[in-house]
Order: sequence, then C-alpha cells, then structure tokens
Amino acid sequence: MNNRIWRRWASMSAIAALCLTYAPLGWCPPPPGFLLPDNQTYDFGKVFLNQTGSLTISYLVNPAYAASGPFVISNSPYFFFFNQDGAFAVDIAQTTCVPGVSITTTSGCSVTLTFTPTSLGSKIGQFFELFLCQGTLPSCSSPSLGSALTFVGAGVIEPSAVPALSSVVLLLLALLSLASGAYVLRSRKRAP
Repeated sequence: MNNRIWRRWASMSAIAALCLTYAPLGWCPPPPGFLLPDNQTYDFGKVFLNQTGSLTISYLVNPAYAASGPFVISNSPYFFFFNQDGAFAVDIAQTTCVPGVSITTTSGCSVTLTFTPTSLGSKIGQFFELFLCQGTLPSCSSPSLGSALTFVGAGVIEPSAVPALSSVVLLLLALLSLASGAYVLRSRKRAP
C-alpha cells in the first residue's frame, strides 16, 4: 500500500472510530462545545396560550474535553442570550444540573425547560447556555460555556368548546322557533 493510500485509510479509520464512539450519543463527530448537546435546536411545537409545554435535555461532557476536567455546574448556570416574550424558562424543580453537580463524559445531569406562550405566533429562545466550572467548586471566576442551544415554539389559540346552554335558553330558543314557524304559516295563508 503506498503512502498516500495509507494516509487516506488512516484518516477514514479515525473518522469511523469517532463516529462509533459518539454515535450512541447521537453525534458523529461531536460538536466542539464542552457539553453535549451543543449547537442544537429544539422545537416545543404548538402550545396553547398561557399553557406550558416542557422538555428535558440530558447533558454530558464532550469526550474531547474530558482530560481538562473535572467539571461542575457553575453557581450561575443558566442564561438566555435572547428569550422572546420571556416564553422560555428553566423548571428548577425538574432540573438536576444545579450548582456544584459534577458532570463527566458518562455521568451527566438534565435541565427541564418550559415554554409558556402569552401571545400568538412563533417564539424563539436563542443561545440558552449552561455554564461549567473547571475543578470541584461551583464558584469559579470565569465559568466556561458548556453548551449553547436554541428553542422554538408557537403560541396558538385553544379551540373553543361549544358552550353549554341552560334549560332557560333552550326554552327561549324553542319558543322563538315556534313563533317564527307560526309567522311563516300565517304569511303563506295571506299570500294570493
């Protein structure tokens, strides 16, 4: 095998090995961020106005950065660069990525995000960031960007239910119908 073919084969083998390593996580090859997932967009779909949709994202350290660890979640872990109408939020009660939690390539944590539209139309939350500290203390002076994600969703109107009619309203409608029917009959009798 000549040198050129050998280098090409070695390069393809390295890419294949990376793909096999990261394929179970859904990345081939992995993105450059400290955390996986990174640079992804998640769609909440259509959510009725003033109601809440949620989704949970599990995070792991990107194996490319494992050697520079250990890592813990920062004291100020969450940040939206842009959050249209404030429609997106972190549900702290359902989130395990909290300050001080250790995170590795195999032991991660999760963040549950909510989408609560208060106006009609598409909404976007851009560059939701989860911050890490290198070391074992969550109070680092310059946290590292762990992941930057984008969220989209749409606020829609809930189809209105057919209102229930009371018995009084039904009686009035019946009387009105009878009266109009009687009027039509009298009108026909008078016509030449």
